[in-house]
Amino acid sequence: MSWQAYIDRLAQSGVEKAAIYGKNGAVWGTSPNFSPSPDEVAVIVDAVCHNDQSIFTTGVRLGGKQWTVIRMEKESDMLILKGKDQETCKQNMICAASNTALIMGANMDEKVQAGNVRVAVEGLRDYLKTNQY
Repeated sequence: MSWQAYIDRLAQSGVEKAAIYGKNGAVWGTSPNFSPSPDEVAVIVDAVCHNDQSIFTTGVRLGGKQWTVIRMEKESDMLILKGKDQETCKQNMICAASNTALIMGANMDEKVQAGNVRVAVEGLRDYLKTNQY
C-alpha cells in the first residue's frame, strides 16, 4: 500500500487535510492543497519529540497558515492545534508522531468534530508504531 492510500483512508474518516512526513522532513504523502514545508514539519517534530514548551508561545505555521498550540500530550506524542487567523479560526489540527513519522490531520469545516480527526490520526499513528514506522 502506498503512503497516499493512508492519506485517502484518513479522508474517508472525515479528515479534510492530511499529511504524513518522515521525522527527517521527507514527504511521504499529502492531501491536495496541503503541503507543509520541511521547516514547518521540523518545528512540530522537535516540539513533540523533545517536549518543547516554547511552542505554546510561538504557535506554528503549517502550509502557510498560523496555528495556536492548544495542548501537548507528551505521553501520546501529540499536539492539538487551533486555527489562529480569520480563515482558520474554527479549524483544528492534530499532529501525532510514530517511531519514524509525523501524521497531521485537520478539519477545515467547523462541523467536523476534532475528536473524529483525533481518532483517525491516532489510529494511523498506532498502526504505524505497531509496524515499526
